[in-house]
Amino acid sequence: MTGQSKNVCPHLGLMQDEATHMNFPTLANHCLNCKRPASPNLEHQNEYCLTSRHEECVIYKAGHKISMPDEIG
Repeated sequence: MTGQSKNVCPHLGLMQDEATHMNFPTLANHCLNCKRPASPNLEHQNEYCLTSRHEECVIYKAGHKISMPDEIG
């Protein structure tokens, strides 16, 4: 299932369709708020990207595009 949810990070998307994401952790989901869009690890997606906790993510809180931290990538 694809789509956007208010509980999901607005920067999560697919490389071929940035307005869409998968509603489960997958390497297809990419953080588009990074200098180079990349897939957050599945644990990070499950705990942050796909939940209302996305606002706690260091990438989300940066306020501008940053490199994906090693512990997230």
